Amino acid sequence: RRAARVKTILKPFILRRLKEEVAKELIAKKQEKRVEAMTETQARLYKETLEEAREERRRRRDGIEISDVSGALPTVSGSVSAASIPKKTKQLFVRLRKIANHPLLVRASYSEADMERIAHVCHKSGVFGFEASLDRVTAHLTEESYSDFDLHALCGDVATRGQLLDLRLPERAFTDSGKTKYLLRLLHELKVKGSRPLIFSQWKIVLDVLEVALKAEGFPFVRLDGATATEERQKICDAYNAKDSSAFAFLLSTRAGGQGLNLTSADTVIIHDCDFNPQIDRQAEDRCHRLGQEKPVTVIRLVAKDTVDERIVAVAEKKLDLDAAILSDAKAVAAEENRAMHEIMEELLG
Repeated sequence: RRAARVKTILKPFILRRLKEEVAKELIAKKQEKRVEAMTETQARLYKETLEEAREERRRRRDGIEISDVSGALPTVSGSVSAASIPKKTKQLFVRLRKIANHPLLVRASYSEADMERIAHVCHKSGVFGFEASLDRVTAHLTEESYSDFDLHALCGDVATRGQLLDLRLPERAFTDSGKTKYLLRLLHELKVKGSRPLIFSQWKIVLDVLEVALKAEGFPFVRLDGATATEERQKICDAYNAKDSSAFAFLLSTRAGGQGLNLTSADTVIIHDCDFNPQIDRQAEDRCHRLGQEKPVTVIRLVAKDTVDERIVAVAEKKLDLDAAILSDAKAVAAEENRAMHEIMEELLG
């Protein structure tokens, strides 16, 4: 009833025309959602993180003294604002989300002894400046929450002169994720079919990990994220769109690469990790689903099974439903239904 009321209020002030209504030549777009189980490593880390948080909350509820009172995890219920959610709860949510994407996004493989050795070598080698004390270097590595990937890269830093190369992670660690395993299988299928994908992620570190995985599989690619110089962005896009381009995949950050780019040479959009705001992912989809596209576009969302990932997607889908209930008119809904029926029949009869 509230949605209907809002729709009535907005109707005199909003005239909405979807591009599907005015650009009849726009190619079809198909949406897919792939829910993939985590690997054993991911599942173990995810379970351990949750159990630790539950135990900390139980101890706090029972009045047992804990070292970090501010880090307790109080129960959050009712109507809450962003400011009212405890910092520790946000940190826990982000950690669970990182694990669901790839275990290398958190620190789990490096022991305390490894960290001491890394800090000692970095201090002697002046990786963080020769004026930094050993205690300051150690504190920096701990306080900045270096992930396994960050530590892996640090162990290969030229400044360490090869003293930490034995601590670098094996190649298999970069594919030890349910999403990554599926993504690599999918990329092989797309390459055989002659398709070219855009791979979006909100995390720069996810792109770093995928870059290693794609190189190991021999997939040629280009990349654009927030660190890419503004004057270089169009050059990268033009090179990817060129008919003689050797690049198969395009790695992009959702924020930096999700708007303003024309990448119609690709026909598949892979959303590695969905945003709470579905319109941001929609903008990413439209990098190749736009006028000038000659092939049907497939949008594939990767979701980690039984994780916060699924909840994020559910929230985004609910927002899209509310958007449709408030802003879409009957004609637009009918047009979408007709198009969906046409696609279903084409698939059945084809």
